[in-house]
Amino acid sequence: MNIYPAIDILDGNAVRLKYGDYSKVTVYGKPFEMLRKWEESGAKFAHIVDLNGARSDHENNAKIIEQLAKSTKLSIQVGGGIRSMSDIIRCFDCGIDRVILGSACVSNQDFIKEAIALYGENRIICGADAKNGYISTEGWTASTNITLTELCKQLKSLGVTTVICTDISKDGALCGTNTENITAIRNITNMNVIASGGISCIADIEDVKNLGAYGAIIGRALYENKFSLEDALAAAKE
Repeated sequence: MNIYPAIDILDGNAVRLKYGDYSKVTVYGKPFEMLRKWEESGAKFAHIVDLNGARSDHENNAKIIEQLAKSTKLSIQVGGGIRSMSDIIRCFDCGIDRVILGSACVSNQDFIKEAIALYGENRIICGADAKNGYISTEGWTASTNITLTELCKQLKSLGVTTVICTDISKDGALCGTNTENITAIRNITNMNVIASGGISCIADIEDVKNLGAYGAIIGRALYENKFSLEDALAAAKE
């Protein structure tokens, strides 16, 4: 199973939100410090989210993300407000390996299909962010009446093979991940599932791995030294 240490960027800082709430933000340092730390700890991947971009402001962090991608050998995936082909091209041109499409999964599924046709299922992955079983969009500020499993079925029909499953109610809370959501998506769609939100200990990583998850995104637990990235990588391999 792959481990994706997270770097969420807000106003140029590496931060973590709690429950996706922009008013509940903790600043941990600068993105370059975090990326260097994850690389030195043996990571192969990094998960970067442009929190300003998720709310429509790409300009704040675009240059930072470009410099991050060019400064590392890690495989980088980026999400946060990617809603057009020009956004995708901008990411790929600066060396990003995969882009994560979120709100567009609900608002513009033709775009999802076109992006996969152009760039392939390995470079285009989708985010399914849910609260109480229903999808949220626009940086988790807008609710929908679409269930998590229904969206994943739609995405599979568009050619999506990998989905990041985030339980917003657990994100940044260090309370364990939502194993029911992972199981449901795996059983209904057989898609590659990257678990996100709530991982707090090595046992959580082992639980996700035992469910057959493709990967796990880890944020606050690493920033607050609940365990080391080295231990997380070891648990994912066992």
